[in-house]
Amino acid sequence: TVLRCELTGSVSSAGRISLPLACSADRHPSLPKMTLMVLFGCIFITFSLPAALFFFVVRKSAKLVIVMYSSAFMWILAAVSTAIIWNIVIPLKDSLWWSVFVAIPLQELFRWLYWKLLKRAEVGLNTLGDDGSGKLTREKIAFVAGLGFGCMSAVMQFNIVLDSINGPGSLPSPGCTSVDFAVISALLSFCFLMLNVFWTMLEYRSFEQRLANGGKFGLYDWKYAAAILTHYTASYITLNSTNSNSCASTLVPEFMILLLTGAATMFAYGISFKVSNTRTIVS
Repeated sequence: TVLRCELTGSVSSAGRISLPLACSADRHPSLPKMTLMVLFGCIFITFSLPAALFFFVVRKSAKLVIVMYSSAFMWILAAVSTAIIWNIVIPLKDSLWWSVFVAIPLQELFRWLYWKLLKRAEVGLNTLGDDGSGKLTREKIAFVAGLGFGCMSAVMQFNIVLDSINGPGSLPSPGCTSVDFAVISALLSFCFLMLNVFWTMLEYRSFEQRLANGGKFGLYDWKYAAAILTHYTASYITLNSTNSNSCASTLVPEFMILLLTGAATMFAYGISFKVSNTRTIVS
């Protein structure tokens, strides 16, 4: 809002001088439009790829839609459980480090519980009437479960940010004041959304291989260990975002972890790219 004031002078017949001050408040027309563009830009940064994945992969199968929405609900249960513990254990309110340390095992617990639930429902999902998508594979179920987990995580994380930029003006990032806080949050939300997809795929692959080997630990457990390690690392790196001039020191490591975790997931599932003279083949 811009406050405009105008000082006008006049002389009365009695020789008195009056200097009235007239002020009016004008709302700058470009500020709401600027905020609206930032709002939709941040939404597109975070949810464009997940929306495309949903449209081309999940939407075609009612079974996959059920898997995705159920996975999102499991993330909510994990968040509620974390909030209950956070309110009960008073010291957690004073330390973000300990809050993260407690929150991650709860998320991983509910991710494992959802895998157990899917194992019980696996036969039932495959015996449902064919909806045109054919038989569900464990790889596709793991991918869609991770997508639901990640989308709900991004929605809840980014919801507060969207609410803070609904008015005119912009909110600078604490780490680098030259960049809008919403843009940094959108990039981090997208990063964690896709990380949740990869973490779920890695862990479910490890669970399946351990089940096939009679529940014994083996070299295949590197997938589960990699998921837990990168989850802790990526989460603790975000605590660096409140430091000055730390945008690059936060975003660059996060996206490096995303690329490495994605590469590990492709390796775990035997996915490879073959480049020929005419096209690129994914196998």
